[in-house]
Amino acid sequence: MDFNKEVLFLGAGASVEAGAPLLSNFFKKGFELLEDNSILLKEQEKECLKYIKLRRQEIFQNSNIEEFYSYLDLAESNQAFKTFNEKPGSIIDKLNYFISITLEKSLETPPAQIKDTYKEILRRNYSRIITTNWDLLLEQEGPDGTIDFSSEHVLNLHGALNWIVCNNCNRARTFDKKILSEYYESYYSKNHVKEHRFICTDCNKSMKPGII
Repeated sequence: MDFNKEVLFLGAGASVEAGAPLLSNFFKKGFELLEDNSILLKEQEKECLKYIKLRRQEIFQNSNIEEFYSYLDLAESNQAFKTFNEKPGSIIDKLNYFISITLEKSLETPPAQIKDTYKEILRRNYSRIITTNWDLLLEQEGPDGTIDFSSEHVLNLHGALNWIVCNNCNRARTFDKKILSEYYESYYSKNHVKEHRFICTDCNKSMKPGII
């Protein structure tokens, strides 16, 4: 088969066997991290998980991760929402961190079979790879552990854990995951000892981690 004329679509099921949650059980998976003594969590990670658990109960109980995210996104752009005692954008920032923690911990040791599958996908050189997943399983099997998700070859419809987005012009680009991890840790820690600042090359405004 001539794969360079084929388009591959990767949905949520592509990551489930590696340990990633679905939208329907994403919150459950994240909250269970607090009860699992075998998983090491930093203090700011625990605080974030507890915070999102509380805010979901207060704002949109029983919602799945997509419903809650969409609700906050709508609230940020609609002044008619009066149910918040803090800016919806601030809650979205913490929700992004919650998503990052949950996926990082769930996918720390993906099965070798899954890793081999992703390597084979990249080896076949599809003309396009379209994915709706936030995780970086595909990227980690690329050359030197990187793939440019902003390229035309790989289309990530909902962003990814290594995306940063401009607050002004909404331009997104990828960045090194280790640096983004440090950004999250400093951004949400009480001390703010070390902060990373990303500047948009198009409009010179600040950028921050984000998914879509």
